[in-house]
Amino acid sequence: LALGGHWVPDDEEIKGNESEDIVEHHRKTHLHVYNDVQALDLRAGGKHGWRVVEPNAPWPSRDDCAGLAMQDGSALIFGGGTLYGGGGYLRDVWRLPGVAAAYNL
Repeated sequence: LALGGHWVPDDEEIKGNESEDIVEHHRKTHLHVYNDVQALDLRAGGKHGWRVVEPNAPWPSRDDCAGLAMQDGSALIFGGGTLYGGGGYLRDVWRLPGVAAAYNL
């Protein structure tokens, strides 16, 4: 189960390699965050690849979050942020009940 994330253009280039250069680059870069849910069927060895099971989940878009598939078939998502390189931290927990049955996971 994968939750949210961010997009980085293929041609992104950071000028310099010092930590200050990287921080400045992150401050100037728009971070595209998502609130989709994707699944990878490990029972099939992942051969079918990742698939989007929820393109627009009810929680706010975020990056660097944690997710968990529960034994009862629900999914939990918590934490994450909205700023590239860290920051804009979301201090929340969301539960999506019945996700395993709804998406045949």
